Amino acid sequence: MGATVLVLREEDSARRTADLLRRRGHAPVCLPLERIEATGEPPPPPPGAWSGFCITSGHAVAPLAARFASDPRPVFAVGEASARAALDAGFPAVLAGRGAAEDLGAEVLAHIGAGAGPLLYAAGEPRTGTLEAGLRAVGLGFRAWEVYRTVALEPGAEAFATSGGARANAVLVLSVGQATGLLRLFHRLPGTDPGGLLFLCLSPRIAAALGPLGAGRTRVPAAPRLEALLDLLDA
Repeated sequence: MGATVLVLREEDSARRTADLLRRRGHAPVCLPLERIEATGEPPPPPPGAWSGFCITSGHAVAPLAARFASDPRPVFAVGEASARAALDAGFPAVLAGRGAAEDLGAEVLAHIGAGAGPLLYAAGEPRTGTLEAGLRAVGLGFRAWEVYRTVALEPGAEAFATSGGARANAVLVLSVGQATGLLRLFHRLPGTDPGGLLFLCLSPRIAAALGPLGAGRTRVPAAPRLEALLDLLDA
């Protein structure tokens, strides 16, 4: 029998994740804890200065494509999902990383070399700064261009009840923001017992953000990919 899985992503991403869960025989329950908004900020000048682009989320693809449609310069994506989004948007040269932002700097360096010009990082806000630290560590120049922001949502008891969240026996936690949002959710719902939940966290850093809430009840995949995380449900 499949699991009932609480999905915390923003609505569009939650629908896609729900479809993946259903195809695997699980029942998704969606309770978005975030909303994505475009900033509308123009890229820093000059547009021809960049040797390539970096993205750590599919949410950055539409703003990047709007300003640099079909640009032949390489797009370095943190993982397979963001790489697919960039390819679907018409970028012809897309390289997918292994899924960890901290490793992307070394992967970019191996491709373009130390003498390349600066990169343009199409970023979100807030963010952890992990990619920036990785690029600095290998000596690559870059500028961060904030193209979207993640806005925290604070659903209450009625929204939780309507979503069916109380039926869930597992929850996908795909970012530190979702982890902290989940902590706030249970703080607002003192009558809700999360003791039966299995926390499926995309990375050790995300699992750590849950603190005592996830103690002994977290699972982290060997590779930070959604498909690998969902495999843990089937194990």
